[in-house]
Amino acid sequence: MGPPYLTHFFFYEDLIQHRHLRRRCGGEKLDDNDRIAAGSMWPRLNKDEDMEFEQLHLKTVELLASKAAAYGLPAEIDDTTDADEWTGVTGDSVLANALCSAVNEARNLELPLVEKQEGPEVVALRANMQRLRLLKERMITCKKTMAELRSSYSSVTARTSSLHDACDRALAYQTALAAGAEQIQTNLHFFRQADVIMKKLNNTTKISVTGQMFTGILATIDECLAFLRQHPEYKESATYIVKYEQCLSRALTWIRVGVMADIEASVNDVRDRQSQLQVDYAKLGRGGADDDTFALLYGVFATRASSVKAALSVAEQRFSHVTEFQAMLNECYQAYFNTRQQLLTPIIQATLTHMFSSCADSSCALTRQSCNFILGLCDDEFRLYRQFFSTAQLSGRSSSRLDRCSTPVSSITSSRPQKTDKPHPFEEFIEAICRVLYDMLRPIVIHNPHLETLTELCTILKVEMIEDRCSTLPSALADECTSFDPRSGFIRVIEELVGDVAERIVYRTSLYGQTDIAGYKPAAGDLAYPEKLEMMKSIEMEERKNKVDDDAENGEPENVRKDSSSSARPCAAPISAVDLHCLWYPTVRRTIMCLAKLYRCLDVAVFQSLARDLLTMCCDSLEAAASQISATPSKKTGGHTKTLDAELFLVKHLLILREQTIPYKQGSYRSDIGFPTV
Repeated sequence: MGPPYLTHFFFYEDLIQHRHLRRRCGGEKLDDNDRIAAGSMWPRLNKDEDMEFEQLHLKTVELLASKAAAYGLPAEIDDTTDADEWTGVTGDSVLANALCSAVNEARNLELPLVEKQEGPEVVALRANMQRLRLLKERMITCKKTMAELRSSYSSVTARTSSLHDACDRALAYQTALAAGAEQIQTNLHFFRQADVIMKKLNNTTKISVTGQMFTGILATIDECLAFLRQHPEYKESATYIVKYEQCLSRALTWIRVGVMADIEASVNDVRDRQSQLQVDYAKLGRGGADDDTFALLYGVFATRASSVKAALSVAEQRFSHVTEFQAMLNECYQAYFNTRQQLLTPIIQATLTHMFSSCADSSCALTRQSCNFILGLCDDEFRLYRQFFSTAQLSGRSSSRLDRCSTPVSSITSSRPQKTDKPHPFEEFIEAICRVLYDMLRPIVIHNPHLETLTELCTILKVEMIEDRCSTLPSALADECTSFDPRSGFIRVIEELVGDVAERIVYRTSLYGQTDIAGYKPAAGDLAYPEKLEMMKSIEMEERKNKVDDDAENGEPENVRKDSSSSARPCAAPISAVDLHCLWYPTVRRTIMCLAKLYRCLDVAVFQSLARDLLTMCCDSLEAAASQISATPSKKTGGHTKTLDAELFLVKHLLILREQTIPYKQGSYRSDIGFPTV
């Protein structure tokens, strides 16, 4: 509810009078008399002023109506705004200004009065409404600000994400470019090294093939060749493969030159020391230079072996499968083995000549001693070879030492070496050295007329040398023999010599059978049957009687003599004089002894063929002897023929032949060839 004077405030005259009275009275309130007095002053205004006050009155009414409409609602008091509004009124007269000032003062005076008349709840409510209005405005402002911030944040976030994505793409692209550039640089390394390596290899100064630089060159060549062959799609890869192959060829040439130089230096050193030894021994007037030369041949070469093996091992680790490396290695083999053969051959010949002169009366001793010497030389050469070259397994070498040694070598056909693949250069070298032994022993074999000596020589060569000595290697050499047999060259040469001896044995056996068995002319004592048997039986009975008499003289009891005589009979039977070889017909004895000597020397097929011929000739000689015995008149029967004795003679010796040839039948492993039925 508003104050009571607001109803009368619309009357402009009261307002003016109230204002003037306040000024006159010093701000005191007017009573009713003052107000009447003031009203009596109003007609004094002129007409112009009346018009002006009329307009001002209308403006005031409008202003108060607008204020009254917002009465009771909190509003922020802004003196400046009110002053501006009043200033904007048309008419700049003093009266308008005074009216505006009066209204403001009245309003200011009214507010305390209103506050005094209204309760504290209304005042608090108005204050709260004012605060709520302010809070609402601020909330709206905050919402607008937050919306703007959210929009700005979304925009910034989108632009930031876009920037991050662009940065990630740029970084990925940069990384890809860097990786590509690095890969290009890495790949270019395999192309650029060709000229660098060729420049180093074409250097006129000597390159150490065992140094780190040369090892690095070979490693680079291997890596570059492997890379280019794995990437044939690269431009000019084929061209650079050819360049690196040229570099490899040049490097292998340097290795070959280095190996040749070391071998040549060793040869020159050996020859210089050998000449000095000969001069020294000539001054001393004694021999023995060959023994010291042997020591030089191994000692001097061994000092340079490590450098040669190191140079070859560097290349072999990476290029053992390369054909050009194999060719280079074969050239080094050839140079080494030719040099060794040139140095060893004169000394071997001199040593074998000395053995031949010292063992001239015994071919068997000469053969055994010379073969042992060559076998020892083979082992020494293999030890030296291991110091120069690697003994790793070579490609294409499938045959083993056991396979070569397990084949029978005593026949004429099998004694010839069967070459199924190319032998190792070391085997060829040993075979060339053993040819010196072969050339010395072969004339002895060819011109030897004695069958017993020939069979003993064949046994020495076949059994002692090949089967016993060459079937197993010393433990120091067995671990290194992974690719070839160091004694295979010796085996091949001895097999040829065994074949020559076998041929000679076959020839001498055939001749022996024709002359000493088939052509045997029996003497009178050979045909004295059964007289010879009766004589031998009487000799045996006489010896037994003499033994009994000796026992009786020694005082032994009779029962002991009987027991001893009865127990002595089975024991005496195997050594009876009747069963001795001397009672055999000579052709039977010769046949059995010849077969016993030939059995271990010859192959089974050759042996059975010869045995068949010998047994046939022996049986023919027995039939001829039986015919002669049958034609001889018997003294006991009054001149009648001894047909029964002849048949018993033939049966006895045929049984002897059958008994003595049983071991040969059991030892044969071929069923298609057998002994003739005896």
